[in-house]
Amino acid sequence: MIQFTLEPDAGPKLAGYMEHVRARIVSAIRAGMREAMQDLARYVVASKLSGDPIGQQAAPSRFTKPGDLAASILAGVRVGGNDEEVYGTLSGRPKNQPNLGYWQEFGTKHPAVAGKMRVFAGADGQLVFTSSIAAFSIPPRPFLNPSLAEQKAQIMATIRARLAEADIS
Repeated sequence: MIQFTLEPDAGPKLAGYMEHVRARIVSAIRAGMREAMQDLARYVVASKLSGDPIGQQAAPSRFTKPGDLAASILAGVRVGGNDEEVYGTLSGRPKNQPNLGYWQEFGTKHPAVAGKMRVFAGADGQLVFTSSIAAFSIPPRPFLNPSLAEQKAQIMATIRARLAEADIS
């Protein structure tokens, strides 16, 4: 039989120690998640984005340029949560631009628009004003979700490594 005896003032000390351990664990998980999401972003850009993924090489515009999607993925790493949970996200949406990552991942269909003034930058860089747009669609080309599935083991290994390095004594 094993028996433990706590001193009368051990309760607050034990609670303080447990809070210290919890904070260290959450901090290690948060650091591991950030590192894992940054690795995932680099993996996506290096292995999934090749050629001209947004179809803009021939005619860049002021709204989308070659490299915008890759740059937004590299800059789109976020780690959030609270004292109870930690989560990581990766976004492919360039600032103040269409959601290119979403369009590539899931595809999109846009109907024709008539009677509404629009402005675009043409292939020569000059502004083009129009009151109609032809319908267009982009087929799905999944790259983020497959990358996450491919890298799941590495993500978990990175988080485990940060936990192993954490000083929780």
